[in-house]
Formats: sequence, structure tokens, C-alpha cells
Amino acid sequence: MTVDPSEIEAWLKRTGYPFEMQVANAFRQGGASSVSQSNYYHDVTTGEIREGDVLAQWPGSVSVQLEVAIECKSPTTPWVIFTDRHEFDFPFSLRHWLDATPQSGMTAELITSITDQIDEDSLPLLSLVRFPGYGVTEKKNEDKSRSSGVGSAYDAVRQAASFALGLSRRYDQAGQQMPNAIGLLSFPMVVTRSPLFECWLGIDNEPKVQSVDISSVHVYLGSPPQHLIVTICNESGLTKLVKACDNMMQSLSRSSASMTR
Repeated sequence: MTVDPSEIEAWLKRTGYPFEMQVANAFRQGGASSVSQSNYYHDVTTGEIREGDVLAQWPGSVSVQLEVAIECKSPTTPWVIFTDRHEFDFPFSLRHWLDATPQSGMTAELITSITDQIDEDSLPLLSLVRFPGYGVTEKKNEDKSRSSGVGSAYDAVRQAASFALGLSRRYDQAGQQMPNAIGLLSFPMVVTRSPLFECWLGIDNEPKVQSVDISSVHVYLGSPPQHLIVTICNESGLTKLVKACDNMMQSLSRSSASMTR
């Protein structure tokens, strides 16, 4: 049986595989020292072995290993992140964000030593995710026969959180897989083709909606459960996200390296 390669190409375009490859390539070209796809981990809720889409790692230091655990979603149903950011000006600091990041071997003293050396205003990623939302959903298609994607936004952020948390716990169990690292920070992210919107309640007590390219949301996951922050980005914001992520990783790497001198 002869199959024309163009048939395979056409089929692939209808799946999420090319998008995952494109996201991996964006991080590979954006400064990550290592990018791999199809990474396996134990789901922290079910204990089952699951597959994470993309793992991007940066050259940390002898103190810290840095990585980003990424879930890729190709459906284009609009996603909505619920937030209070437009009404309440209580941004999370870098310390708050790191405390809500899956980690291994990161003591409070180590995180403090790292954050004390970084100018938060120089981290573009932090400014993009400084007001994490409290929930995420998607605009459901009114045609019930086409509702297979219902819940994918909620599931995606939990998958990314479980991916990062699973990697950090595997790192613990392996007795620190990186022999020269004493800590691990694993940032969960979702990259989607879906349009993103933030929603908040205005002073007129009516919902307000704004289109965004990058946002973030709190996830409560694990056993024992813990609060995590998951960054969400769409195609339009991917280049900006990768650049901001590389900037932050380089800053964290430099600050952790200086601790060993």
C-alpha cells in the first residue's frame, strides 16, 4: 500500500503534533539549553504515568536546576481567566511566585538569598504574570454535538501543574538527579492556540473582559495539596513569553551562581 506523504502532512495539520513541535522549537531557539518532548512522570493525583508535552531546561548553577514544564493545546476555543487584578493592586512578588512553583531542595534561606540579588523590575515575565487568576474556563460551543473540548482549559492547567510537580517529586526520589545541583525549580506553563481573555467584576458590578496574550492562574493540586501558579500563553504571545522566560532564567542562574563564589 502506497501512501502519499502529502496525506500524512494533511493529517498532521489536523492534530496537535505540529503545534507541540513548534512550541518546543520556540524554546529551543529562545535560549533553553535543553528541550525535550514526550516526558513521562507520575500524576500526583492519580499516581498514573502520564506524558508531558515539552520540557525546557536552562543551565542553572551548582545551586539550582531550572526548567519549564509545558503542556500544549491546539484547539482554538476561547479561554477565560477569572481575576481580580484590574480592581485590586496586590501584585505577587518574585518570592511569592517562587514559593508557588514546584521545587525540590529549595530552602527558604536559599530562595531568599536568590531573590535578594534580583531586581524584580528587570524581569519582564514577572510583570506579565504578577496577578494570577483564581479560575479558568472556556467558551463552550453552543452546538452540544461539538462539545468534546469542554473542560480542556481547566484540564490543561492542572496537567501542567501535575507535570511540573511530578518532575520535582521524581527529582526528590532520585536523590537529586543532577549531581551538582542542590535545588530544582520547575515552572508549569500552558501554550495554546486559543484566544485568551481575562474577566473581572467592574465597579458597576458587571463582568468586564479584556483580550490578553499571556496570563496566569492559581491551581490547588497534589497530596498534600499546595497552591501553584501556572502561566498561560497563546500563539500571539509565545515569542514574548520565551524571551521573558529566558531573561528570568538567566537572572536566576546568575544569582544562584554568585552564592557559591
